[in-house]
Amino acid sequence: MGMEEEILKDFLAESKENLELLDQQFVELEQDPHNMDLIKSIFRTVHTIKGTAGFFGFTTLEGIAHFAEDILSKLRDGVVTINEDIATMLLQAVDYIKAILASLEQTGKEPDDIEYLDFIVELRNFAEKIAKGASASSTKKEEKADTEDKEVKAEPLPQNNEEKVEVPKEAVKEDLSNKEEEPPKDKEPPKSEESKPSNSKAQANKKTGPPPTTPQLTETHVRVDVHLLDKLMNLAGELVLSRNRLTQIASQLSDTELLTASQRLSLAVTEIQEQIMKTRMQPVGNVFNKFPRIVRDLSRSAQKQVQLKIEGAETELDRSIIESIKDPLTHMVRNSIDHGIEPPDVRIQKGKPAAGTLIMRAYHEGGQVIIEIQDDGAGIDPEKIKKKAIEKGVITPEQAQNLGNRDALMLIFQPGFSTAEKVTNISGRGVGMDVVKTNIEKLGGTVELQSEVDQGTVVRIKIPLTLAIIPALVVRCGGQRYCIPQVNLVELVHLSPDEMEKDVQMIGNSEFYRLRGEILPLIRLNRILELPETVSDERPVTGLNIVVLNSGDRQFGLVVDGIHDSEEIVVKPLGKHLKHIPAFAGTTLMGDGRVALILDVVGLTSALSLRGEEPLKQAQLMEEQVKSGEERQFLLLFTVAPQEFFAIPLALVNRLDKIKVSEIEFVGGREVIQYRGHSIPVIRLENFLPISPLPEQEEYHLIIFHMNHQDVAFLVSQIEDSLDIVIDVDESTFKQEGILGSAIIKNKTTLFIDVYQIVQMFDPDFFDQGSEGVSGQDGAKVLLSEDSTFYRNLLSSYLISAGYNVITAEDGQRAWEIINSEPIDILVTDIEMPNMDGFELSRRVKNDPSLKHIPIIAVTSLSGEEDRKRGKDSGIDEYQVKLNRDMVLESIRNLLKTKEMAQAA
Repeated sequence: MGMEEEILKDFLAESKENLELLDQQFVELEQDPHNMDLIKSIFRTVHTIKGTAGFFGFTTLEGIAHFAEDILSKLRDGVVTINEDIATMLLQAVDYIKAILASLEQTGKEPDDIEYLDFIVELRNFAEKIAKGASASSTKKEEKADTEDKEVKAEPLPQNNEEKVEVPKEAVKEDLSNKEEEPPKDKEPPKSEESKPSNSKAQANKKTGPPPTTPQLTETHVRVDVHLLDKLMNLAGELVLSRNRLTQIASQLSDTELLTASQRLSLAVTEIQEQIMKTRMQPVGNVFNKFPRIVRDLSRSAQKQVQLKIEGAETELDRSIIESIKDPLTHMVRNSIDHGIEPPDVRIQKGKPAAGTLIMRAYHEGGQVIIEIQDDGAGIDPEKIKKKAIEKGVITPEQAQNLGNRDALMLIFQPGFSTAEKVTNISGRGVGMDVVKTNIEKLGGTVELQSEVDQGTVVRIKIPLTLAIIPALVVRCGGQRYCIPQVNLVELVHLSPDEMEKDVQMIGNSEFYRLRGEILPLIRLNRILELPETVSDERPVTGLNIVVLNSGDRQFGLVVDGIHDSEEIVVKPLGKHLKHIPAFAGTTLMGDGRVALILDVVGLTSALSLRGEEPLKQAQLMEEQVKSGEERQFLLLFTVAPQEFFAIPLALVNRLDKIKVSEIEFVGGREVIQYRGHSIPVIRLENFLPISPLPEQEEYHLIIFHMNHQDVAFLVSQIEDSLDIVIDVDESTFKQEGILGSAIIKNKTTLFIDVYQIVQMFDPDFFDQGSEGVSGQDGAKVLLSEDSTFYRNLLSSYLISAGYNVITAEDGQRAWEIINSEPIDILVTDIEMPNMDGFELSRRVKNDPSLKHIPIIAVTSLSGEEDRKRGKDSGIDEYQVKLNRDMVLESIRNLLKTKEMAQAA
């Protein structure tokens, strides 16, 4: 029985998931009745349920699925087209199947209620009616045969209840036992309604066998109370806080054994925290997928036409939040259908489509979850709300005059407040919206409303990071510490006073910084929070510290006094006295026991004043001027020995850190360090380049790279700066392995390090470990088209190290000449190049019958949707970031394999 019960458990779990999807699919099928893929998908689901039900001997379940499958087979074969009656009957069948599955899960057996057997008869008669109607449109010969068959089958059913219970069971069993796996179109269940009624129960027992036992079935499902998960989450949060405090104490005491124990504890706590959080996460689609059926039923009841669109169903939420938002979402959907979307005739008079559109949308923004319910209905008139509010005594006429439209709309969240002219049994616009607001605020969230008369309404729920554990960047401003969710962090930039004067510009009343050719608006945190510029007990701020943040589809720079390390924090909801401040998302307890506020990145964007046309025009002009110049490079500058300067592309760097000399170990002839629970190799550049050795220091800086799924670090003396500049790399003066070239930066001769080549010199097998290698592709000829000498040398370096034969071209025109003069296997090209850009080069290759088989990869920083569309139209197969070695090589491997398979075929 063990194997059978395991199969039953899987069957129940899979069937419940599929049935939730069926509700949505049937509604979609009504709107698109000729979607054969959808029909086939529904048929397969019902067919699987029928087959498994027969395996276990669940005759009631099998009977309902059997006759539902009969109807679906007619739809699948194109004999009939779905209509409202067919959809309703099939949805009823789904409801009965759900009820039977619930009974199987709870009791281990099917319900024996007569209602289920009555429905089998009703469903069978409906299936026969469908088949008869379909046959009526066939040829005369088919019509005659069908009529004869129906006459045989149309024997009268017994009229008394006793026989009514017995006969359908027998009929179902006989039909199922004689039915083929894939029945012909016009094959009907055989005549068996009154055969051997006296032995029906005995036959049922003989056929079904012993039923699965309820206790064993229940034990196979692990059910955990949500409150227990909440408690575990709270305990994990407290554990993280204690871990942070212990780590800080261990660092201050500098005790080796204490530090080791602290590191082990930290790893265990991190693992516990991650596993607990995983158990609580569910896609919001688990809630959204119930609404197609709800919308269908409500729209029919209200005699309206409503199309539901679901976006972002894969967005994950804490399961306790998912449970809490079910009722508020249902109420908002009811409101939208009943009092938001107009009847079809009214919509047509307004010039709208007869069918209204309702959108349910979920997405992450600023480390928070946003859920929107949007309709294109009548909207809400703020003047009407003000009038009602005055009548109810909620506000005075004087207050109404000074009330903005947004604040007026928010009045609908007052208890009992409604503008509905007629309250229906579905909902009333405004009635119960106070409950929605209350339930969301219990989660520490907020509700916003936007509406425009005759255009529609959007209700937006913002759920903050409550009781979650997240990595955050700690910054200092005005003597206080603040935390920024790392999910919003793009990069960190420090500008010297000279660079501030040169690169930070005022456009209108706003500050902007030119970051790699893009105009980055700046926000000064101390001005938003009205903090003092400097504090007496702090070191004066020199230069400008910019935290580049991402908020939705825009980036901005947050100017702070200082930047500390990243730290895992436990997010707590804001107190009532701080909830009204949009700049804050929550609070947390730091390792030293002091409280810090968590910044709301989305809220901070409201401080951006970029709406004036003139500042925007100036910003666009400035951006065009920058882009007209040479390619800019964002570099990290560092020293090994004093007065010897080196540069690498900052995009290659995974992390920067410090380490004490005592923490460096010598294992297997190599230096390694214990870093975040792993041993990673440490490379001294003086061992591979003719440069001065590292001076003796108590601490060194680490430049950590993540390549080929492994970490490796350079050991350097000092991190000097990071800067965004246009440079002309001289590749002839310093020409040797490990060096790409040199340039004068800040009046210092600076060597550009070939990171990939240094790593390969350190460990020739480094890039072969854990990768697929280039088996079967050794010596494949790669044409690299890149106008920047620096990037051309860097890309060429790691392509050659991967075993490819590389030919380089300084622009698209030269690349086109090479392609026409010698055979190549794959083209890797930049986009922005002189003489001929990457789009034109790709277009020429793909338009030439003799060359169109050549795969093309674009390596570029231009990866927006518009650029990708242009690239696709030009024939580019894949886009990759220039400095992402692993992804570029993986793309080359995949495209070459695809090419080989196509040629072999």
